[in-house]
Amino acid sequence: MEYIHEHYTSDIDLDTMATIALQSRFHFVRSFKAAVGMTPYQYVLQLRIEEAKRLLTHTDMTVTEISFRLGFSSTSQFYRQFSRSAGVTPERYRKGR
Repeated sequence: MEYIHEHYTSDIDLDTMATIALQSRFHFVRSFKAAVGMTPYQYVLQLRIEEAKRLLTHTDMTVTEISFRLGFSSTSQFYRQFSRSAGVTPERYRKGR
């Protein structure tokens, strides 16, 4: 968990997380989900979206700057994930705060 919290804004590799946990990739995903209630990918995504909400509320950074700062591969990927999670686009979220 410490590694994830320190690196969630970068391209986190599942194999690296499994190696750090001294588990196989398959066992790591299963044990992580059993302990946390979601997959490692879902957890990282949740951290990124929560940080995006904070940045949208407390900074003037553009949506593009936020998306790349948080490790999304494209702004469109960020839009899809943010909208799915928050129920609104990043711009609407910012206006509503």
